[in-house]
Amino acid sequence: MSNGVARKLNLALYLNPETSEADRFAVGALREWYDKAKRSHTDRTSLEMVVRLFHRDIYLAGLYIHLLNPRLSRSLSVALDSENLTATAFWRQLHACGLSDDGSEASTAEEALFSPSQLTQLQQLLAEQNAHIVAVQQELQQLRQLADNQARQLKRLQGQPQSSAAPGSGTQISESKGTSFESTDLSELMPPSAQLKKIKQKGLF
Repeated sequence: MSNGVARKLNLALYLNPETSEADRFAVGALREWYDKAKRSHTDRTSLEMVVRLFHRDIYLAGLYIHLLNPRLSRSLSVALDSENLTATAFWRQLHACGLSDDGSEASTAEEALFSPSQLTQLQQLLAEQNAHIVAVQQELQQLRQLADNQARQLKRLQGQPQSSAAPGSGTQISESKGTSFESTDLSELMPPSAQLKKIKQKGLF
């Protein structure tokens, strides 16, 4: 520019919100910015200056990206939406256009981040796993209580005198010498094989 005189460039921006998600997002973002600028600058002159600087920054930034890599400029404009408006998405666009250093720590760290949808899926998976763990812990507690009861019953039976029993009746302790003993089915003292098998299938042993 000569003599320090600013030159005015009339630029037209054509957007089609009905057919393009990026265009629809851009229209909404521009309207939101302009409404906020009007609330912050009630003076018309200052508002016009802020709008001019805003348009200048956007255009020159876009021009910089286009001159650097036209493919990157195009891919960013197409990907403009709320899902891709993140540093992670930007790093991925740079990487796709060959503008990022594959060995840089910043690129690696950004690409290692999860998208919002992936984080939601991970949270759901963790909740399901937590519910599964709680259920298994409850089953284990029940097994422990059953094992404790069986141990007490065995200890009580071992301390009682053996009585004569008819052949083949080893599963019961009958009345002997005028002393009455409670009849106990020893099969109840056997470990719950079905429950133990179920727990083993869950990989706890």
